[in-house]
Amino acid sequence: MNSKNKIEKAITSILVRHSFFGPAVMSMPWIRDDSKVETACTDGDTVFYNDAFIDTLSVDETIGLVLHEVGHPLFQHLSRLRQHFKMDPLRANMAADYEENQMLTEYNMSAKYPIRLPKDALLDQARFGSDSCESIFKQLQEDEGEKDEDDGDGNGDGNGDGDGDGDGDGSSSSSSSSSSAAGAGSTFGEFMPPENPKSESEMDQKWCEIRQSCIQTAKLRGEGGSDFIQRLEKLDESPIDVEQLLSRYVDEFVMSDDSTKPDRRYLADNDVCIAGMDSERIGTMVFVKDTSGSINDEILRSCVAVIQAAADKLNFSRLVVIDADAKVQHVEVYGPHDDIEMYAKGRGGTDFRPTFRYIQENEYDARVVIYLTDGYGMFPSEEPDVSTLWISYGASENRYPFGSVVNLQDLQV
Repeated sequence: MNSKNKIEKAITSILVRHSFFGPAVMSMPWIRDDSKVETACTDGDTVFYNDAFIDTLSVDETIGLVLHEVGHPLFQHLSRLRQHFKMDPLRANMAADYEENQMLTEYNMSAKYPIRLPKDALLDQARFGSDSCESIFKQLQEDEGEKDEDDGDGNGDGNGDGDGDGDGDGSSSSSSSSSSAAGAGSTFGEFMPPENPKSESEMDQKWCEIRQSCIQTAKLRGEGGSDFIQRLEKLDESPIDVEQLLSRYVDEFVMSDDSTKPDRRYLADNDVCIAGMDSERIGTMVFVKDTSGSINDEILRSCVAVIQAAADKLNFSRLVVIDADAKVQHVEVYGPHDDIEMYAKGRGGTDFRPTFRYIQENEYDARVVIYLTDGYGMFPSEEPDVSTLWISYGASENRYPFGSVVNLQDLQV
């Protein structure tokens, strides 16, 4: 069976056995491109494949490949990892693959006909579990940093055995537009920038409509309650208004007894009204910006926007903004309605302990600490006395040992 017929057979099987994916599968044509592609890749509109690679797959594995390909735009990997692709396309693709393959594995738990992924597909449930691709990207970067430290003496003759990035199953390690990520012999189905890119909003709208069609198909088949569908639905949830989030959090704290910490589940309720607060009751608010090397300028701008929303809308006597990585790098104090400066001093590692120690010693009257971070660092061994809200970039909630958690990506700023 030639590769074209194998792909067609796989798609037909998906439409019959995995009809939930039908709207996504039918939206993306497959084009052979042996000159640029060594495995398969997608730009969100089209899938490009290498004939020889498809020949190595069984029909069942081709089904897995087709679903893997459509899963990337279905789960918004290109837009969610846009900045990551610019910084490190190899690990951005690996992170997307890990999340995608984990999602398909979760789908298998309730599927009548389990999906078989191609051999050596990137999958590490023990390590990554249900982590987001953003969180996985961060962890992969940390792995590389540790590897660089181990190899820091620069010795060696450069004659590797193929275990490094870009070798393995034949995926290219080049930076060409069609194939810029491989990764230890186990990536396929990469993302690549389209030659004639649509606007980000146009692409997002297209796949939002496809997602809704997929979800509706699943519900008609009685599969709407699966974890897989619920995670897919979450992508199109309305963002949380940052002003309402901060108001709800602070309001619950100041309205409660000082010994009571806000409920982690409270922040998920988008229907809570904003209650009035006076500056004497709130007193000092502390915002901490994680300015470690893993936080890029785009994230910092979002962090500043969150702080500015607090400065504009909340009533407090003092707003203390701390830049911190492995130590406190800079402290600035603002009043209500002041303009927050786009300032970032640090870019080292991450350790939360010196920051909480500084707050305890210097801002002992602070009632609320809002920490904007990716969540990767050393936490205090004991929960601080001050109420803490983590605004997290990428890391899952269970990474934080105390406080309430909301994802920065879920906020409308």
